[in-house]
Amino acid sequence: MGHPTNARDAINDWRDWRDLLASDAQGLRAAAAACDPSDVAAVTALRRDYPQHSPTLISHALALATARDKARRKFAARGDTMVADPAGVEQASSWRVAQYKAQRIAQAVGTHTRVFDVCCGIGGDAMAMQDAGLQVIGVDSDPVRAWMTQQNAGCPTIAAALETMNLSGQVVHLDPDRRAARNQQRTWRIEDYVPGPQAMSALIERCPDCVIKLGPGVDRDAAQALAGPRGEIEFISEAGRMVQALCWTGRLASGVPRRATLLAADGTDHTLSASPYATNMADGLDVADRDDVHDRDIADSDDIESYDPDPYATEIPYDQSSGTAALSSEPIARYIYTVDASIERAQLIDTIARQAQCDELWPGLGILGSDQEVTNVWLRGYELRALMPWRMNKVTRYLRECDIGPVTVKTRGCTVDADKIARQWRNSKRNPKRSSKNKNGQPAVVFIVRRQRQQVAMITHPLA
Repeated sequence: MGHPTNARDAINDWRDWRDLLASDAQGLRAAAAACDPSDVAAVTALRRDYPQHSPTLISHALALATARDKARRKFAARGDTMVADPAGVEQASSWRVAQYKAQRIAQAVGTHTRVFDVCCGIGGDAMAMQDAGLQVIGVDSDPVRAWMTQQNAGCPTIAAALETMNLSGQVVHLDPDRRAARNQQRTWRIEDYVPGPQAMSALIERCPDCVIKLGPGVDRDAAQALAGPRGEIEFISEAGRMVQALCWTGRLASGVPRRATLLAADGTDHTLSASPYATNMADGLDVADRDDVHDRDIADSDDIESYDPDPYATEIPYDQSSGTAALSSEPIARYIYTVDASIERAQLIDTIARQAQCDELWPGLGILGSDQEVTNVWLRGYELRALMPWRMNKVTRYLRECDIGPVTVKTRGCTVDADKIARQWRNSKRNPKRSSKNKNGQPAVVFIVRRQRQQVAMITHPLA
């Protein structure tokens, strides 16, 4: 749904959406839900079968059907009846994240407190705040989106821009538009948000109790400057995937500058907070800032996700009889661990390393090591089987000889193209999966990392 270009267009657009929910459009809604919007013939037939409805209304019906399909994946059963457009669903917080935020707000300021949900969109956060017992008023500059929040959350809404409202002293949740610039492409720059940084800073000055939703890849310095010296920046991952950053101020802040939160797949929530530590003191960047971090499975992609100088110059021979690596006497960690993305973004790697009693192998690459197997919700573990200088032929030969099964490629801090390696191993005759005698061999993860000036391969097996 594009934003209306003027007030008259906005009113007409709102009327079309309102008419779509009327009882006489029930047949159209059902037919649109069964129609493939990418099938030109099917859409033509839909228009022919419902000539009493305008082309705009039919387009909205198709958009509603697509949005509800997306909403089911984000909001479960609630998605079946939500009033939304596809872009609105894509921009909304997931239900799990929305619930987490709402509960934190309610705990900080108390239930029955009035909260203004500014740039409320389709009302995903407003629904969760209503459920948490907060008294929500939705605000959006787009009258259609404000109306959608009213329909979905059952709360009063105001169609107005932030700059035109006097919210002094109120509790505010703000979700600025991160697709307003660059032809609707998502942006990580606070400067490109709408409302922009000046408007957000002015809001915090007038309304100290604020939470502002930021993109997960936001520049940390810019976010911390927005939060101020007493504010908090929180990075949230859901089921291992970075989804959101939050700027908390006033009573909503917890008193720590940086927090990582993991909403685990098993339904549990985990949080870790401390003062941030720059994991790469040379350039102030950690792995989540870099454009040379890649993770590719030989078959397909999965989640994105290093000891000291020279022990890594030799290969750890593989013991076929025991099925384990014959570790040398060199000081090499037997197990390596990648950390949850929220920990990396929050720069709390040293905190989790101390908690898990691990060492950060190579600073800046976000990989920990230990000679003991560690169980920690923040860590994903691998048993190190071999380490060698990165040479495509050498690694391929090793994988063949050890009868390795499916292979995932992860790169850190180097210029190796993980996609290209994955394609070569998938498509060429050298593919370890095809050449292996055991098609069901143990899965392996090959980390290709830069150790000082040398690129090395760590061949590992994931821990259960």
